[in-house]
Amino acid sequence: MRGVMIRFKSIVLILTLLVLAGSAFAFPFYLEDFKRDPLRRAEADGCGVCHVSEGGGGERNEFGQAYETDHKITAMMRAQFPDRFAYPTVKSGNDLVIHFSDPENKQVVVESGGTKTLIDVAGRTVNGSPASPAAAAGSSQ
Repeated sequence: MRGVMIRFKSIVLILTLLVLAGSAFAFPFYLEDFKRDPLRRAEADGCGVCHVSEGGGGERNEFGQAYETDHKITAMMRAQFPDRFAYPTVKSGNDLVIHFSDPENKQVVVESGGTKTLIDVAGRTVNGSPASPAAAAGSSQ
C-alpha cells in the first residue's frame, strides 16, 4: 500500500511539473506571435497583453481569451481591441466606423451602433456568409 501511495505522489508531481513547464514554454511563443503583428501598438507588450496579472500566468483577460480560441489575430480581433493595435479608421455620421484593421487589405470591419461586422472583400462574405448575386438593374423578375 505504501508503494502505491509513493507512486501516486510521484505521478502527481510529474504531471504538475509538466503542466507548469508547458505554461512557461507557451508564453514566449504567443507573445512573440503578437509582437510580429504589423499593426501591434509598440506599448502593448508583456504578460499583461493576455493575462489579468501583468506578471503573467493565471487568468486571461478578454484579449487573452479571444486569442486562445484559435491562436490567430484577425481583422475583427484587432477592431475589438484597439488599445493593442493601431490602424486607420474612418468615422461617418454619428455611429458608423470603418476599421481598416487587416494589414493585407482584404477585409474591413464596419461598426454601426456598437455592432461590428466583418466584410471580407476578397472572399465576398459578410460575417462568413457569402454574398448572393444581385439582380441586374432594370431587369424584370
